[in-house]
Amino acid sequence: MFRPSLFFVDDEPNILSSVARLFHGDPVELRCFPDAKAALEAFAAAPPAVIVSDYRMPGMDGIELLERCRDACPGATRILLTGFVDMEAAIGAINRGSVYRFLRKPWEAVELKGAVLGAVAESIASKATDALSAYLGSLIGADSADSALAALRGFLGEPSGLGIEGLGVVAEGDVLPAAGGLSFDCPLAGGLVRAEVEEAEARIFREAGLEDRLASLVRTALSGCCLAAESAGAKARLVELSERDPLTGLYNRRAMAARVEAECSRQERYGAAFSALLMDIDSFKAINDRYGHAVGDAVIAGIGKIILQCCRTVDIPSRLGGDEFLVALPYTPAENAVTLAKRIQALAKGLGEELGLESGLTLSIGMAAAPGGSCGLDELIAAADSAMYEVKKAGKNSIAGPGGLISSEP
Repeated sequence: MFRPSLFFVDDEPNILSSVARLFHGDPVELRCFPDAKAALEAFAAAPPAVIVSDYRMPGMDGIELLERCRDACPGATRILLTGFVDMEAAIGAINRGSVYRFLRKPWEAVELKGAVLGAVAESIASKATDALSAYLGSLIGADSADSALAALRGFLGEPSGLGIEGLGVVAEGDVLPAAGGLSFDCPLAGGLVRAEVEEAEARIFREAGLEDRLASLVRTALSGCCLAAESAGAKARLVELSERDPLTGLYNRRAMAARVEAECSRQERYGAAFSALLMDIDSFKAINDRYGHAVGDAVIAGIGKIILQCCRTVDIPSRLGGDEFLVALPYTPAENAVTLAKRIQALAKGLGEELGLESGLTLSIGMAAAPGGSCGLDELIAAADSAMYEVKKAGKNSIAGPGGLISSEP
């Protein structure tokens, strides 16, 4: 059973009391603090999954508190709560504190609870996603079913943040007891390995619209364990799993970096063209807020599928994180990279229509090209990021390169 911690910071005792009543019985460990200083001390000792802070407090306001918390532990999800809403405060919260949500006082209990539990689920899912590659990589060295299962128990218990203790192996033909929450099975040497998430914890993900994401994480973990346990011949597949983002099938950042650096060295020797596309989904947070995280995940997965569809074998498509993607393009001059970018934009527009997104689905894309075959990963990303900044400044849904805006229509 997992009990993610939740920090709530407010200088009004009656508010802290009402919050304690609101979250009583939920599978979260609530800690309330009357001021920012006490919260920061506790945060330094053990960062929570989510921190909710009032805006106006004596000594240190909520924006500064969330900014410090972000610097100390970026993985903690941050929510700002205030009865004094103005544009300057909202901009400060977003830019400095990188808030997940901005909620007004007085709150509706359902809205506050939904926002906080959704943030808890998002924080846990992000931590588990970060830990998944390391766990799958560790399975490559597993020399028995016992060692593979030990690695699985370790991942599900602590590093992932999921805290799943309900894990067992049953022989073929045995009757499996009904699970009270969510259960996931995977065939293993004449039997099954089953992981169970209890109902209280499953409800957090269900109400946040992240049940499919939880299922994807646990099933990927189970599949990796079973592959490692059944055959040493599965090691190649395990390497692939450890290098791929589970939602999109694209390379993760670590695998992408290794491939791009190797390719850059090769391109530099031969002086061949090398380009890169850095892209993100326009207004992705608004899509999540309006349609829910399940649709947001479908958008991310769909863009990943489009990118894979458009890439050659030699290309290196990856998901950097969130809604940001990088496609490294060896042997590709700038004009060909732009052609590819336009094709991806056009297919993304069709995906938006397919998913019923009324505001449409568009991408902002920055293009970088290495001059004379000389390149490096950091330089490519920096150049593409600078180009994307020009797109955002011009209003999104465009392509830009080193010379500025290239195209505003997919």
